Amino acid sequence: MKFIKSLISGWYSGKGFKSMRKDNYEKALYYFERALTHSWNNYDPVLYDSMAIALYKLNRHDEALVNIKKSLEQYSLYKGGYQKADERVKELKQLEEYLQQNK
Repeated sequence: MKFIKSLISGWYSGKGFKSMRKDNYEKALYYFERALTHSWNNYDPVLYDSMAIALYKLNRHDEALVNIKKSLEQYSLYKGGYQKADERVKELKQLEEYLQQNK
């Protein structure tokens, strides 16, 4: 069951990233949310940071902040396997700071 959930989650997240590249943030957000609901453990900092970016682009800044916090929390638990994690954390912290200053 875990394997099937991972496949479904991966399919939805792929559709979300494709929508982001086309600047279709509403659609991307939909797919990222679906990917998260099919995730077998709701642990996916990349999905949360992708949702934060989509929400930011949609001017839904309070929701973006919530997702940034979830993503940063999950990245802090990450034990490796995603080599760009430090870069993503730095970018998320910058966005978080910007959003908090411009509320």
